Amino acid sequence: MPAKKAAATSTAARNPAAPARTTAPGGTPTTGKTSKKAAAPAAKKAARRASAPAAKKAAATGTKKTARAGSPGKPAPVPTEGLRLAVAAARLAEDIKAEDIVVLDVSAVSSITDYFVICSGSSTPHLKAIAREIRAGMAESEGVRPAMAEGDHESQWVVLDYGIIMVHAFHPEKRDLYALEDLWGDARRVDWHA
Repeated sequence: MPAKKAAATSTAARNPAAPARTTAPGGTPTTGKTSKKAAAPAAKKAARRASAPAAKKAAATGTKKTARAGSPGKPAPVPTEGLRLAVAAARLAEDIKAEDIVVLDVSAVSSITDYFVICSGSSTPHLKAIAREIRAGMAESEGVRPAMAEGDHESQWVVLDYGIIMVHAFHPEKRDLYALEDLWGDARRVDWHA
């Protein structure tokens, strides 16, 4: 038995209440007691190691979580880019007095896009203004332009396709005819005012 180990064993045998002496890496003797200052960095390091797999998983899936105000310890999902863009488009539509604005999360039921923003314009010039203002506002505030735009204000249905979101501006009669909210009835409605 090495001499240091024998000395530690004999000290513990003589006084069972005394903490056993051990040798820390680097050859410095220590007792079983540790100070709070010495334990804090080790505890922080252990906490980081424990949360590292969750952070890697979140990075792989593209989701981040942060604590929600008022609910300690309960992480809340951070809005995705698609949700952020959909809310921005809905607010731009609201600013130009679009009616009956609905945001649908179709990510679970569609491979085309993640969100639909559906709104109505009261007239052909109003539809034209809605499409113009959403295009300009999204380019200015979000730095995105539609990859494709279909229909026009004369057809009473304008679609602005941003890839991750699609904006549908209808004349009320066409909206009733095509009934996208019913067609995508399994999609979750988003409270975009929140």
